Amino acid sequence: MMDTNNKKVISKEKVVFPVPPDLSKLQKLTNEELEVRCYNLGLDRSQIENINDEDKRRVFMINESLRIDPPIPKTMQPILINTEYNKQDMKKTVTFKYVKHIFDKVNKNYNYSILSIEKYTVPLQMNELSCLEKSEKENEILEEIKGLAIEDYTTRESILKFSCDNGKSNGEKRLRMVLLQKYLQTEQDKISKDLLQKERETGIDTKTPRYQRYLEKTKFKHHRITNHEISIY
Repeated sequence: MMDTNNKKVISKEKVVFPVPPDLSKLQKLTNEELEVRCYNLGLDRSQIENINDEDKRRVFMINESLRIDPPIPKTMQPILINTEYNKQDMKKTVTFKYVKHIFDKVNKNYNYSILSIEKYTVPLQMNELSCLEKSEKENEILEEIKGLAIEDYTTRESILKFSCDNGKSNGEKRLRMVLLQKYLQTEQDKISKDLLQKERETGIDTKTPRYQRYLEKTKFKHHRITNHEISIY
């Protein structure tokens, strides 16, 4: 739960959202229009057709329309739009977007909504810090991987070298191995899709020796590498 005493309002504005038709608007619809609306809302056809009295059927359709799709905006949950971390002070600042609907106190009709953006500073939990540091480490490794020539990393030996020949902990070595193999598989899938797309658009035969050599050069086979192999490398 957010501490409201720690709240900083960044912006606030009044907006009016479109809403489904209210009673007065529904009463202006024809019976045929009401039927179509009820069917679109998922009402069973037999529930309407089994009412023989036309006036009672009309009242039923209007009431069901108001029940299923009332003339109010949908409830909107707070949306997290930004998080800033201060690992030194073990705090984080979160920014949320809120939407609060305002109704008339007398007839309960929807009037408008208040859209606000608010900031809160809250304690940074240890498990959050661990996840943050893991994410930062993964991003750091991925940036390193993106600079590699993938055709040089299709063998078990080359993957082990990238993963382990660095003096890192066994945990980080394994992470490097997992991220590299995932990246290689993703890149291989992209190459295959691009060639297939080129074949469809230009009529070029990608099964020619030239293209097949390129595919073979970048072909990736997933290698099962154990923790023991990593630890003794």
